[in-house]
Amino acid sequence: MEIRGNSQSALRLKKIFFQDIHMENSGEKTKNVDDAQAGFRLEKPIIDEKSLKVGLRCKVEIEGVLYLQLLLIGEFEGENEEFLKRMVPNAIAIIFPYMRSQVTLMTAQPNLPPIVLPPININSLLKTDQIKF
Repeated sequence: MEIRGNSQSALRLKKIFFQDIHMENSGEKTKNVDDAQAGFRLEKPIIDEKSLKVGLRCKVEIEGVLYLQLLLIGEFEGENEEFLKRMVPNAIAIIFPYMRSQVTLMTAQPNLPPIVLPPININSLLKTDQIKF
């Protein structure tokens, strides 16, 4: 199959990394993944002429058993500042699978149930203020 025209995305991921990971595990055994509570917070995006930096914070907790907090940073390039402002939800949607994967890896430990965050619609969450700027 041949793709014609310019197939390069206007929003380009330059770098992605976990800036902060904090985990406390009491060693208490739990099998009930339904006890886990998860929340997200979007750090204020940093936008300049042709770059965008977004941060997504995730907190997962099983009371008395597990506390996990992560900060994932994504750095992107784009055409101009106005374009990049519109692309913040897309940037979050691009980095979210990396957050899901890391939470699962971190919770696949002895005495913990692996926690698999569900796929989510980032645009819907941003509209309902469940992800805060």
